[in-house]
Amino acid sequence: LQLPQALVFVALGPVAGILAVKYGSSKFIVPGSIIMCIGIVVLLAFHSTSGQVASVLILFAVGGAFVTLSANIIIFFTPPGSTGVVSATYSTMRIIGGAIGPVIAGMFLALFTSEVQTPEGVTAVVPNAMAFNGILLFGAIISLSLVALMVIMKRRAYKMGMPSNK
Repeated sequence: LQLPQALVFVALGPVAGILAVKYGSSKFIVPGSIIMCIGIVVLLAFHSTSGQVASVLILFAVGGAFVTLSANIIIFFTPPGSTGVVSATYSTMRIIGGAIGPVIAGMFLALFTSEVQTPEGVTAVVPNAMAFNGILLFGAIISLSLVALMVIMKRRAYKMGMPSNK
């Protein structure tokens, strides 16, 4: 399911880099985040077939290719003497986010379950549809909150003197 997403990401990554050099990285962060947020909402509505999931993951890849430019913006506004510390902090925060996400998803999977009967007659407890919908809804709420926060921070950065072409 993730192969189409990976191919789109590989194809768009260099394009995003070229566009960032030409027009500035900050112009693509919010639109990329909005595309990813739309992807979460679409996945919440359409996830009953593998084709639907693969299609939405392509949408994630389009947004994700532009969201990865955030590292460029952070480094651009970092004083040269602090680049190593800021890069390490950014990387650590991404790793922590990658560790917390599965824990939250696991919480939903454990919280919303149903009992099913296997062909052998054994009763098994498995996550139900509400578990997956809860994960996606939680992701959509977090994503919308982060998009709003990015818009607010971008406006403040422009007021503080951030050049509009970076």
